[in-house]
Amino acid sequence: MSVRKKDLPTTPSPISIMRMLGELICHAFKRIYCGHNYFNRGAQLTQMGKLFDKLSRVDEALSKISDRISNLPSEIVSTERALGRVLAEDIVSPNDFPPYDRVAFDGYAVRSESTFGASPDNPIVLRVIGSSSPGEECELEIRGMEAVEVATGAPMPRGADSVVPLEYSRRIGEYVEILKQIAPGANVDRVGSDIRRGEVLLKKGTFLGPFEILAIASLNITQVPVVRKPRVCIIASGNELVELGSELKRGKIVNSNLFGIRAIIGELAETRYLGIARDEPDSIKSLIESCDDCDIIVTIAGSSVGSKDYLYDVIKSM
Repeated sequence: MSVRKKDLPTTPSPISIMRMLGELICHAFKRIYCGHNYFNRGAQLTQMGKLFDKLSRVDEALSKISDRISNLPSEIVSTERALGRVLAEDIVSPNDFPPYDRVAFDGYAVRSESTFGASPDNPIVLRVIGSSSPGEECELEIRGMEAVEVATGAPMPRGADSVVPLEYSRRIGEYVEILKQIAPGANVDRVGSDIRRGEVLLKKGTFLGPFEILAIASLNITQVPVVRKPRVCIIASGNELVELGSELKRGKIVNSNLFGIRAIIGELAETRYLGIARDEPDSIKSLIESCDDCDIIVTIAGSSVGSKDYLYDVIKSM
C-alpha cells in the first residue's frame, strides 16, 4: 500500500506545538472556571495584603503565551517513533515513487495499438507469453499481438504500455480475447507518478499523523527531523492533597488534577511530575527552582487569595 502526495489530507499551517499546549491548557481552565465568572471579573482583587492584576480572558492569555514562545531545537527520530511529532525540516523525496512502471489492475499487459477496435462483438485475440507478479523481476518483452498476464503491483513487461482489466478479457488456453479498446498508459502507474525525486513531500511544520507516516515510509525514509517535544513540569500544591492510591484520611483528597492536566497535554509534550508542594513558600519555591530544564511549568492550586495561597508571591519574588 502507498499514498500519493496529492491524496494526503490538508494539514493546518505550521503552528508551534508550544502554542497548541497553551491553547489546550487555557481552554481547559476556561471550562473549569467559566461557571464562576473568574474570567469576567473587571475589578482587582485585594486580600491579606495581596494585589492581583485584572484577570485575563482566554484570548488575552493565549496572546501573552504566544509572545513568549521561542522555537524549540530539533532532533532526529526513527520513522516508527515520529507519529504525533512536528517536522523540523521539509521532507524531500530521495527517489521516484513508484520506482518502476507498475500494474494498477489485474489483467493483461499489452501494446495499446494491438487493442484497436476491440469490443465484445469484435474481440481481438492475443497470445499470452507469460505472467508478471508483484515482487518478481519481469524479463518478458511484448512484441506485436502478444500479452502478459499481470497482477496489481507487478512490474510492467517491456514493450507494453497499458493493461486490459480482467473484466474486459476472456482467456482461451494460451490466448486471450480482448473485449475493449484500451488507451495508451491506461491502468499503469508510471515511474514518479506519485512523487518525483527531489520533490517536497511534506513541509516543515507539518504535524505527522498516520497518513504522513505512511507516505514517509513508502519512500523508505528511516529517520525524520522533528521538533523536540516541549518539556512540561507539573507542580501541585496543598496540604490536603495525597497521591493516587494513598489512604484517604479525613480532610485529604487525591491529587486528581494531575491526571486531568496530563490528559489535556496528551502526546504533545513530555511531562514531568515534581510532586506536591506543602502550603509553605519555601516548599513551593524549591519545586519551581527544580524546573530549570523545563519549557513550561504548570502549577495546580495556590493562586487564589486565601491565607495559604503563596504561589503569586513566590513567583513574583523569583
